Amino acid sequence: MGKWLRRRDLSSQESNSNGIRRATVRHTTTVRSVAFSPDGKLLATGGGEGAINILDLVNRRPTAQLISPYNTVYDVEFSSRSETIVAATGEGMVCIFDIASGSRIDIPGHTQWVYDLALHEGRGVIANGGHDNAVRLRYLDGHDFCRPVLGHSESVISVAFRASGGHDNAVRLRYLDGHDFCRPVLGHSESVISVAFRQDGELLASASEDKTVRLWRVDSGSPVGPPLIGHTLGAFRQWPLVRVADS
Repeated sequence: MGKWLRRRDLSSQESNSNGIRRATVRHTTTVRSVAFSPDGKLLATGGGEGAINILDLVNRRPTAQLISPYNTVYDVEFSSRSETIVAATGEGMVCIFDIASGSRIDIPGHTQWVYDLALHEGRGVIANGGHDNAVRLRYLDGHDFCRPVLGHSESVISVAFRASGGHDNAVRLRYLDGHDFCRPVLGHSESVISVAFRQDGELLASASEDKTVRLWRVDSGSPVGPPLIGHTLGAFRQWPLVRVADS
């Protein structure tokens, strides 16, 4: 079971030069992930110490901390009703926390770190990618939605439910059952570290350590225009703000 703490010492108020108070959340190591709740009232942050801190944006103060027994939290996501938080951890585990009670369900499967996850509310399914080169799709109760999705030859470090990007420089697009619906999408010369769908689900953006962002047609995997350039270092991840439709 998860450990649920309501800690007064998490709450810290800082004032800027205009006297405006700002709430701060303290992690002891690198902050790896942030996510807004769908209602915009909460902000969750995941850190390298295995903690998830929750900030109440209405009252501008940290309110609680969820502690997992695993190390680094690489990614966090809220459910659509802001009742649960799903976390990808550094020990091959996906954790589902009930925010009200603090109880935790652990979903094993990956043999090594889980880098990223995406939640499909309509089907109650989590997609997550890991260091073992696989994407796994599971129901929220932990049962498999389909077999492990293989195809990447190196770590999967970004998922957007029907797409994934990896250290093998490839983007893969698939049906909901895990089957690829086109060949691997190639074009980046270094790791693909973020993928995101456009709201209508017809266009996919991928960001890479090769300092470019590329756009792809989802129905064919073909590129749309030239690479978007401008970054002087790797185009590091921006967590997707939209969820892909059921199509």
